[in-house]
Amino acid sequence: MKKALLIPLTLAAFVLVGAGCTPTPETPSVVDTNTTKTTAADDTMMEEDTMMEEDAVGSHVDYDEAAVTAAAKSGTTVLHFSAPWCPTCAALEKDIDANADNIPAGLTIFRTDYDTMLELRKKYGVTYQHTLVQVDANGDQITKWSGGTTLDSILSKVQ
Repeated sequence: MKKALLIPLTLAAFVLVGAGCTPTPETPSVVDTNTTKTTAADDTMMEEDTMMEEDAVGSHVDYDEAAVTAAAKSGTTVLHFSAPWCPTCAALEKDIDANADNIPAGLTIFRTDYDTMLELRKKYGVTYQHTLVQVDANGDQITKWSGGTTLDSILSKVQ
C-alpha cells in the first residue's frame, strides 16, 4: 500500500516544485505571438500619425455640444438634422460615410437627431428633417439649407 502512494506523491512533488519555477533566459517560455509591445516612442509616433490623419481629412461624427464649439473654432462646422426614418437623410449619411476620405481638412459634419434635439431645432429654426446648418465658434448660424444627398452637395453650400 505504501508503494502505491509513493508514485502519486512523487509526481505531485515534481508538479508543485515545477509550478514555482520561473523561466530564465536559458529556459524559453511560451510566447504569445498575437500581442505586440509598444514603447513610449511608438505611442508618440502613433499619436502623431493619428493627428496627421485627422488633419488630412475632415470628419463625420455624432453631435456633441463641446465638440461643435471646438470644431467651429478651428474649422468649418455643419449640423445635419436627420431622422432615421428619412430616406433622403439616410442617402446623405451613406454618401458621406462612403466618401469620408474626401471630407476636406477642417470640415466637421455633425449627425444631429431631428426627432430628439428639439431645443437645438428651435435655436436654428429647423422645421423639417434633412436640414443642414453651418455654425460659427459661438454657435451662431452662418447659413442654412435643405436637400442634397451627397457630400458634394454640402461642400457646394458651406461658406
